[in-house]
Amino acid sequence: MKHWFFLVLLAVLGACTGGRGAEHAQTPLGELRRVGPTTTSAELAGEWLLLEMISPGGDARTAARARARLEEIGGGGMLAHLARGLDDAIHGKMQQAPDHYLNATRAARASSDPRAPIVAWFAANRAVALRNHGKDLWPRWRSFVSDAMKEPLAMGWRARAELVEWWADEAYAGATKNVEQLSAREYGCVDHLRLAGPFGRGAAPDSYRGFDAERPGPWPARWSATPGAFVPPRVLDTKQEGCFLRVNEPVSSGVFYAETFLELESSMEVIIAAQGALALFIDDAKLLDRGPRIWGVWPRFGVQVWLDAGRHRVVARLADPQTSLRVLRADGRPADVKASSDAAAPYSVVPPKVVGDPNVVSRHIAASGVVDPGDDVSRFLLAYLAYAEGQGDVAAVLTEPLIKDNAKATGLVLGASATFADKDPLFAPTSVRDLARELHGRAIKKDPKLWQSELSLALWEGERAGPTEAVRRLRGLTEAYPEVSGLLFALARLYGEL
Repeated sequence: MKHWFFLVLLAVLGACTGGRGAEHAQTPLGELRRVGPTTTSAELAGEWLLLEMISPGGDARTAARARARLEEIGGGGMLAHLARGLDDAIHGKMQQAPDHYLNATRAARASSDPRAPIVAWFAANRAVALRNHGKDLWPRWRSFVSDAMKEPLAMGWRARAELVEWWADEAYAGATKNVEQLSAREYGCVDHLRLAGPFGRGAAPDSYRGFDAERPGPWPARWSATPGAFVPPRVLDTKQEGCFLRVNEPVSSGVFYAETFLELESSMEVIIAAQGALALFIDDAKLLDRGPRIWGVWPRFGVQVWLDAGRHRVVARLADPQTSLRVLRADGRPADVKASSDAAAPYSVVPPKVVGDPNVVSRHIAASGVVDPGDDVSRFLLAYLAYAEGQGDVAAVLTEPLIKDNAKATGLVLGASATFADKDPLFAPTSVRDLARELHGRAIKKDPKLWQSELSLALWEGERAGPTEAVRRLRGLTEAYPEVSGLLFALARLYGEL
């Protein structure tokens, strides 16, 4: 019974989780408090609400006044809808939160604000995670999703991918024919890939070593075994289902490689991303290195390059014998390219030109730390996205300006920092629990209506007093936050344990 606390916490979080650049300074919170109560601009009121929730010195009671002013004005654009969605989601008002987030995504799609791709990705991610809370959400938003998939405009490729995921889930639920093929096309996945391996000895250092499959020229059917390894690497039997290519035979652990050739009728700018890639090579040039020794590298998911007309070799180094390879236009639409696994034909030997970083999180990560985005809204959204990409340590550094003075940090930031610590390798598991409990406790003192912090504290108290006490606390939370379906699920799990 000792594991019930962890099972319930993971269950409820799973059920309920299912920016401007530095050159554009944010309006100071003090100034927003001065002009906010009388403003007729929904965007200004939305920014006021956001900063009351995020910026050091923000106050929950003042945030409530900002929300009331925002509702008096009505409407608004990207910031107004983002503020409503975030405010509702953290306070357990789940039925309207997905609509607010989708309105923010729609506004970001047409926005000239440099933060638009950050806001759109965050908002689309949260809307899709909370979609089951919104009544008739898909019928009401189907048309927008279809339009945004066809023309992403300013919202970026990661936001588009979130909407494609939602569209694919609804297509499965509606028994649409050939959903895997249709979704693979919308994701821009290529359908001619080869896998080879395993290379190395199955040890951790193998992940940042180079092997013969990276060398120019066609692959042989089999390579010489690595000294100390008993199985020689070879081209493997595979099976492709929709986007994903998986090995279709027993293999030992090690490093694997995926290879394909792209055939372009004309020159174009593309984003190329391989799922789970440790390194990515295009025309034998290493353009992406995601080795585990590089800090904060995992959000660097793809590369954005200019490819000339002709044939181009793409090779990805992988830790596991499975992957998917996407080839997209710069705005996230699938690129019009033909893929081939035929290694006999020649390919370009001129390294492609890298034209930008398509990853909005990694643009703010440097070897020395993070590149400050310059405003608190971007700091918070980027931190969440870094956490979602598995980089809790990056999230912690991004939010450091928001939390360095605990006395001024807001409840939302304190609670989020407790969550980020769970994926921060700096902390040992036992230290994480103590730190998270402390942060959630401080968060509740700043904002008593943060349901996730209340839940965490209730479960910790229940762990000390036993499941019966946890049931009592959870029943109180389900009454206080009836729209948070995950709380009922957690309560059911506890009843099962009892």
